Amino acid sequence: MMHVIRIGPRVALSLLLAAALVGGCSSDHDDGSHGSTDGGANKIKAPSDLKVSLVDGGAHLTWKDNSSDEAQFMIERKQVGGSFEVLATVPFDTSQYHDTTPVKGISYVYRVMAMGKSGHDDTASDYSNEATFKRPDEGTPSDAGATGGTSGGGGAGGSDGGAGAGGSGGTTSDDGGHAGAGGTDGGSDAGDHTGHH
Repeated sequence: MMHVIRIGPRVALSLLLAAALVGGCSSDHDDGSHGSTDGGANKIKAPSDLKVSLVDGGAHLTWKDNSSDEAQFMIERKQVGGSFEVLATVPFDTSQYHDTTPVKGISYVYRVMAMGKSGHDDTASDYSNEATFKRPDEGTPSDAGATGGTSGGGGAGGSDGGAGAGGSGGTTSDDGGHAGAGGTDGGSDAGDHTGHH
């Protein structure tokens, strides 16, 4: 025989409110953890092994592309002691960039980031390692000295030429000397002949 338990309206309402609260908390908890997991899973892997070398007077950057879902790479640059600024963006699957704008004698720092179609947002990667570059200053005293030394080689040639010219003068002087000596000798000989006569 089934027994039916009757409850009052107030008790029924209390039970309904308690059930709603428990369900809401469970739903909020699930949504929060799911969103956090998705955000971490969608983050693009950062490029690595960034290197910069001197090519044709500019800074040539190369890096390792570690992701397969990036839409572009953003290259940033700063002067040593300054703040990073966006230098350029290049398409996905790119792993090099050539910067033709460095000024001689100034040190620069570069870094690269992989991004999705929406740009620099929560899915963008961390930055790569930083790489420093300095374009040689051809006008430095040491370089100028080396260049001057080369020019000095031409000057040395000129000095040698001058020495050669001096040598010719010496030859002329010697000839004159010989002529004078000859004249002296000739005069002496003439005097001797006159005396004998």
